[in-house]
This record gives sequence, structure tokens and C-alpha cells, in this order.
Amino acid sequence: MKHLLILSSLWISIGSEYSSYDGYKVYQLLPSNEEQLALIRSFNYHQSIDFWSEPKILGKPTTVMVPPNLQASFTSTLFSRQMKNNLL
Repeated sequence: MKHLLILSSLWISIGSEYSSYDGYKVYQLLPSNEEQLALIRSFNYHQSIDFWSEPKILGKPTTVMVPPNLQASFTSTLFSRQMKNNLL
């Protein structure tokens, strides 16, 4: 009976945590100066941008996932700051 209760709880929690990531994009950012590194760090304060790696060192790539509603402004900002990036 105890195992049945645990399995039931697990089944409910798995089913309720489904999220769709349709339209999300993953970018690899490569800062080449301190200003670009600071810009990447400022993205960390935006709740909707998910960091897959932390921006620590110049020349070391950082990977982020960006939701569809922020992609236009995100890529525009990268372009205006001449930040090297790759869409993964």
C-alpha cells in the first residue's frame, strides 16, 4: 500500500510538470571584451532567459536559451554590440 501511494504521487508530479519549449532558441555567446561580458551577465537578471553555462571569462562561450517573445530584441542587442554568437 505504501508503494502504491509513492508511485501515485510520483505519477501525478511527473504529469503536472510538462512544459512546451516550442519556438525557444539556444544561443552560444562569445564575449570578446569586458563590455560584452557585462552585457551577458545582465541577461542573467532576466527571468525568461535560461543560462546553461555561466559567463565567467573573456573568450569562453556561454550558452543561453531564449523564449520566442524575446528573440528579436535579444538578437538586435547582440548585433548592436557586435557580439559573436551561434544559434545551436
